[in-house]
Amino acid sequence: MNGDYSVASSDYRLEKAKDLLAQAELLLKDKRFDGCVNRSYYTIFSAIRAMLALAGIDSRKHSGVISFFDRYTDPILVFPGILSAVSPDCEKMTVPD
Repeated sequence: MNGDYSVASSDYRLEKAKDLLAQAELLLKDKRFDGCVNRSYYTIFSAIRAMLALAGIDSRKHSGVISFFDRYTDPILVFPGILSAVSPDCEKMTVPD
């Protein structure tokens, strides 16, 4: 993936994630929880694909996106402070090579 394509792909996917988040918020407000969870999942999926696109990495399959995310990111660096709020043990986590 060349740099221009990576940025364009990332921008497109980030806009898609924002749209999906807006949909999730509307569904939550309407107490349509199944739809809200679905849109929330795809918000995260699109946001992760946007981040990976900046590194020239992509997969259309959910398992591929999850695998790349796990392989190339350190949750402590990507989400500083958030994981420790969920569980104090997260501060002790190490990411396998």
